[in-house]
Amino acid sequence: GEARHKWLKRMQATAGSAAQQRKLLEEYRHHVQTVPADVKTWRLIAEMSTIANDLALAKEAFQRVISLTPGDMAAQKQLAQIYEWSGEPGRAFDLYIKLGEQNDAAALERLVALNPGLYRDNDLLKLLRGRGGEAHQDKYRLILARLLTRHGEYAEAYSLYREHLQQEPKDVAVMEEYGRILERQQAYDGALAVWKSLQKLKAEDEIVRGHIAEVYYLLGDLEESLHAYQQLAEGSTDLVTILKYRTLAESLGDFQSLSEALGREMELKKETAPDDFIK
Repeated sequence: GEARHKWLKRMQATAGSAAQQRKLLEEYRHHVQTVPADVKTWRLIAEMSTIANDLALAKEAFQRVISLTPGDMAAQKQLAQIYEWSGEPGRAFDLYIKLGEQNDAAALERLVALNPGLYRDNDLLKLLRGRGGEAHQDKYRLILARLLTRHGEYAEAYSLYREHLQQEPKDVAVMEEYGRILERQQAYDGALAVWKSLQKLKAEDEIVRGHIAEVYYLLGDLEESLHAYQQLAEGSTDLVTILKYRTLAESLGDFQSLSEALGREMELKKETAPDDFIK
């Protein structure tokens, strides 16, 4: 009863050495064999075995605590942690999913951390989507957008990227990420809008300007593409960019641009060639 539990607690407090702790743990285990529904003693066993790094016993004890008190989220978290320590991330993930369904933020953090090694995208997608509008407002928005992109659900992913950029209009890393996805999916009008917005924040960035020139080309607007490549080529040290400019100028029959491109190409080749080769 209650008196015995108080006595066991007092014993635990005074059991200093490892040997005394082991003896006390044996006393607890003997007690729960007699009274298997004594959740308080199971909790003590769980605590002590965790401290003693007896993970097998800790698992058993926390499983008993949870079966006796199913709503004990703290015990579920501790058991999930022990599964992680025991090299059982899949079982930990299952428990964190249950906790995540109850909007436990720490469990969501662990799910996000464990997922790359477990490939449980569908479970995580279902959970994050189940959070409804909440997932769209918090830090999980981008995680959800990336998962959706990976699974080919682009319309929903694009919506989340746009929401993020409405709230964080100067997040250049996410703008670049979104622009590349749109470009890969041949959504060129959207990609051009993103790269142009990014150019306002990174006016001299060669990569951004290169994407703008490329997307104009992919849209079939060759004049705009040529103009973008022309501006880019003036200060570019990237031979691939110059070659693209030259090829486009040649195909359009723009001989002035072609001459400029060939000139830049020669300059770059001289700059990158070894000294003895130039002689």
